[in-house]
Amino acid sequence: MSEILRRICILSCFFGAAVSFIPERGIKQIAELLCTCILIICILEPFADFDWTTLSTEMALVRNNEKMITERSEETKRSLSKSATEEEYSSYILEKAERKGIILTNVNVEVRWSDEGIWIPWRTYIECKETGAKINGLSETIEAELGVPKERQDWNY
Repeated sequence: MSEILRRICILSCFFGAAVSFIPERGIKQIAELLCTCILIICILEPFADFDWTTLSTEMALVRNNEKMITERSEETKRSLSKSATEEEYSSYILEKAERKGIILTNVNVEVRWSDEGIWIPWRTYIECKETGAKINGLSETIEAELGVPKERQDWNY
């Protein structure tokens, strides 16, 4: 590529000098036109040997790679968002339990992707050392506020 640019620069300087020595008449315009045509040919020459089918193949590969990278990025973003959402819901349940005076030893919330395009709580796994009315109250709160029915709430006492 640098060889081509060097050749074009040398020819431009040579043609500029040559045309400047030609007197102002019709022959100067012909010389300028001829020099311009030669420079255009020199500029376009590298494209004559170019394999255009390879270019289209390479462009298709680039588009394919771009699509794969975008998909992976979206999956990673969704995965990170999922983990953060699960942690937020777990913290929420721990906070509700603390307000009710219940000590929970472990809370895990499983979320699923909804049709609305958000993570929603699907199932809870809760470990605690208490039983009774307080636990039933917390279970009802989880069902009412997070939408996780009692059937998908797994309690370990």
